[in-house]
Amino acid sequence: MARKTNKSEKIRAAIRAGESVKDVAKRLKVKPAYVYSVRWHMKKGKTVRTLSAKASKALTEALNAVDAAKDPISPEHYDVGGIQTHEYIEAKGMSYNVGTAVAYLSRAHHKGAYLEDIKKAVKHLEFEISRIENPRPVV
Repeated sequence: MARKTNKSEKIRAAIRAGESVKDVAKRLKVKPAYVYSVRWHMKKGKTVRTLSAKASKALTEALNAVDAAKDPISPEHYDVGGIQTHEYIEAKGMSYNVGTAVAYLSRAHHKGAYLEDIKKAVKHLEFEISRIENPRPVV
């Protein structure tokens, strides 16, 4: 008699096939937190035990909060001060190099790479000075 496939094995197969966590959870009628847990254990090379309803809910909420916080288009440090940096740069009509320097300076304290961002800003200001001092002929 063939062995019955349990939900964890079905989840692992679906993940290997490239299905999204939400699609797997919906199709197998399990919580997304359980699918995330199976996926995590797959990466660690471990087997999975079933989560309690309370743990499953807590894990789902934590993972959703992490996903919401990671906005690759507009991270939190872009909105500090109540205005997007690019909106300020556009409103002031700054050149590319000056605008880039302003962007690095305005976000430096909020990204965790302060000195690196200051150096990048200085480099872009040097590019702008060079552009002004040595204009290229228009072709």
